[in-house]
Amino acid sequence: MWRIRLFEEQVGRLKRADEVHGLVHLSTGQEGIAAAVCLQLRDDDAVYSGHRAHGHAIAKGAPPERVMAGLMGRDTGVCRGLGGSMHLVDVEHGFMGATGIVGGNIPVALGTALAARLLAVHLYAVTGAVPSTPCTAATIFSSSGNTNASSGSL
Repeated sequence: MWRIRLFEEQVGRLKRADEVHGLVHLSTGQEGIAAAVCLQLRDDDAVYSGHRAHGHAIAKGAPPERVMAGLMGRDTGVCRGLGGSMHLVDVEHGFMGATGIVGGNIPVALGTALAARLLAVHLYAVTGAVPSTPCTAATIFSSSGNTNASSGSL
């Protein structure tokens, strides 16, 4: 949780210094949710996020230096520096993607859950950062108004 806060503060400083380009949405004050939820997940669980994704990616295991390099547009970063703040992906660590569209991650995550069910693969379900029972679904961090509609087993 502390690592995420320090990371977000550094991103804010770099944005003000114009070293991070594009839109940036910090998750300062929301670190506890990402840290607590991701501690409950297995390495092979899939996580999707919305527009405040830095903390979710780090909590899921993405190396902070690679996330920062991605935000700064460096080739050594996640997405080879092409994704920016709202389009982070680190498949190696189970962070399947973020989107700048509020609620836009839900259909993609549900598609992952359906594929996992069809393939009989276990994933853990979280919608709107509220854990539910283990089932075939994907972890979704979202800022949409009603994420409870997508919770539970498929």
